[in-house]
Amino acid sequence: KLQIVQIEEKDLLDATALLLDLPAGGAEGIDTGRFVTPLAGDWGFHHTVERNLPRIVACARDRLGGEQAQTVAASASLLQQAMEAAPKSLRWKMRAKVGEKVPWYELPEEAT
Repeated sequence: KLQIVQIEEKDLLDATALLLDLPAGGAEGIDTGRFVTPLAGDWGFHHTVERNLPRIVACARDRLGGEQAQTVAASASLLQQAMEAAPKSLRWKMRAKVGEKVPWYELPEEAT
């Protein structure tokens, strides 16, 4: 869900539920090391996830109670910190220099 560039509300709700049910960093939750591995090699993937995490936190704040929204925000923060701390590939660093000047994604074609 986090890799969707044009993320919609249903995707935000799904990702919010996931972070609520499987908090990052816990024994029963999302393994941050496994989460960041593909992101450290692909700037576009990393950038999209980086853009979507705050959207999920906002969705949780709007839709959930205080404690649940805090759980989602804490998980998103942990994931963001792990993303920043992960060593990046040379390819990632080179693509990061280009940034958003060049599209990093392809939109799926709509069925006619």
